[in-house]
Amino acid sequence: MGAMTLVAAIRYGCPHCENAVPFYRQSRLLESKHYIRVHLVFVAPDDSKTIQNLLGSVSADRIIPGIPLALLGVTGTPYTVDD
Repeated sequence: MGAMTLVAAIRYGCPHCENAVPFYRQSRLLESKHYIRVHLVFVAPDDSKTIQNLLGSVSADRIIPGIPLALLGVTGTPYTVDD
């Protein structure tokens, strides 16, 4: 089975985004135990360093900083993209 990609729109100062960090951490833990394969991609209006500080120990596969979330049609955060 191929890796899943989770794309999440997050922003600094969003309490819901902070509350979602344990979910991202758990995803990495499950990946380390070979239960799942996941790529974590975060899109944010903030700079990379700010977002990495928000994520703490969560290792992102990619952070895409400086994106106004309204341009993506995101009306609230955190927001996940599915296919």
